Amino acid sequence: MTKPTFGIQAIAIQPEIAIPRINPDILIVPILTLTSLIGMVNNAGASGVVVDEERLRAMNIDPETWLSGRATNMVQQVIKTSYETAVECLNTNFYGVQRLTEALLPLLQLSPSGARIVNVSSLRGELWDPVLAEWLPCKKIDVYMPRISSMYIPSITTICVYGVRLLQTASKLKVRIRGDDLRNKLGDSETLNEQKLDSILKRFLKDLKENTLEAGGWSLMLPAYSISKATLNAYTRVLAKRHPNMLINCVHPGYVNTDINWHTGPMPVEEGARGPVKCALLPDGGPTGCYFDQTEVASF
Repeated sequence: MTKPTFGIQAIAIQPEIAIPRINPDILIVPILTLTSLIGMVNNAGASGVVVDEERLRAMNIDPETWLSGRATNMVQQVIKTSYETAVECLNTNFYGVQRLTEALLPLLQLSPSGARIVNVSSLRGELWDPVLAEWLPCKKIDVYMPRISSMYIPSITTICVYGVRLLQTASKLKVRIRGDDLRNKLGDSETLNEQKLDSILKRFLKDLKENTLEAGGWSLMLPAYSISKATLNAYTRVLAKRHPNMLINCVHPGYVNTDINWHTGPMPVEEGARGPVKCALLPDGGPTGCYFDQTEVASF
């Protein structure tokens, strides 16, 4: 077994040996000698920004401010997105995951019980800011899992549409992906494909180069990172639809204390590993094509 690695990683196990203990770093096993692959966890991570870490730490921004998005304007002078860092981010977080997954699919398809693919995502890739409780359906899920925000939202009403229970609010919903057209494209699971996702990322880079991110409806907090994770979530749904015999999901591990967030997260790595490990070890017949907020199924 090789030394634990970071970035894009995989859990790869020969069918004739026992499953090794999975630690928070997610071990990678040599794949050259494998006869099949029963699962992989893609944990690619590049922030897409250049940061003045000393000035950022001096600001002492609390986790709730980070998570709510209220830090967006506060950090503009210490966190900068360049075209070069954005390209690196997209190549790492989306295209790197896509290339690795496609390369290993022949091995994954040999798994007799259906392989597990887990794409480690982020709340920054969510289409909506979760300001209300909602129940949304997911393939192979019989019970709708609640996701409840701690924020108070007035004027909430309950409706039922085709058996899906939703809580809606008369207040305007906050969104992470600001452009309606962009958000609708990423949220339309029926028409999603790799070509559409590639087109979205090229449009993002064009707007970044022309300094028109705000007008283009992109996220202004960690813009490259956000769209890389939003498209990763969408790619997860594309893969799950194409390979129904596998369990393919994406997961936000929580606001974990790691290098990628400059150690601003309050959650220890061991706790942050719970969601990815759960998705990697789902039982047969479990959810697929879903987004997990830590260990619970949530909406995209």
